[in-house]
Amino acid sequence: MQPGTVSDDMSLFLSAMPGSYFSLGAEIEGKPEAHAHHSPTFDIDEAAFPIGVNLFMAAAFDFLKA
Repeated sequence: MQPGTVSDDMSLFLSAMPGSYFSLGAEIEGKPEAHAHHSPTFDIDEAAFPIGVNLFMAAAFDFLKA
């Protein structure tokens, strides 16, 4: 994955509340061109959804154990 920037001000958010920030790769393999999330031509590999759900669930359970 190429390094990139995001527009969210995570440093501000995380100074108010503990948390984390991650990027879930969901590029469609073999698709020649990726488009930005807010583009009308954006497409996502829905096979990544279970990975994201499991990641969020693990984070929530970890938080609730603390």
